[in-house]
Amino acid sequence: MALVFGLFTKREEDTARDPLADGAGRATRWAVALPRIDPATARREVLEMLAERVDRVAKLAPERLAGLIAVDEGIDWLRLTLATQYVTAARGTGSIEDGLWRDNIEFANSFTRCYQRFYAIVEEDLGSRKWRVLLPRLTTRMMQQ
Repeated sequence: MALVFGLFTKREEDTARDPLADGAGRATRWAVALPRIDPATARREVLEMLAERVDRVAKLAPERLAGLIAVDEGIDWLRLTLATQYVTAARGTGSIEDGLWRDNIEFANSFTRCYQRFYAIVEEDLGSRKWRVLLPRLTTRMMQQ
């Protein structure tokens, strides 16, 4: 609506909806708002956010990495739920078990890919204190995938 009246530019509107735009604050709130009652929807929303806000962003900033780490830490419940669904799936239904396995792998691979992009940037710019401060958490989250 505000875009129609010219109050905001398209870029400002995108930034307002971007959970990773300002670091951990908005990212944490975004992660908390995910639907715990529907893990499949929460998983899809996380994967879409990763694709839109990390994979397709040309220039990644330290604030975006801090936001990504906050989301990742905030969705530990989702990772546990997905793993539990896989482990407790009836062993007689191969297609369900295979689907749950693929979902878990895709989820972990998506985060790993995002973290690898950031890691490459950090390696190139180790002189920057903003990046260096995030390196231990980045490394830890990569290993937990």
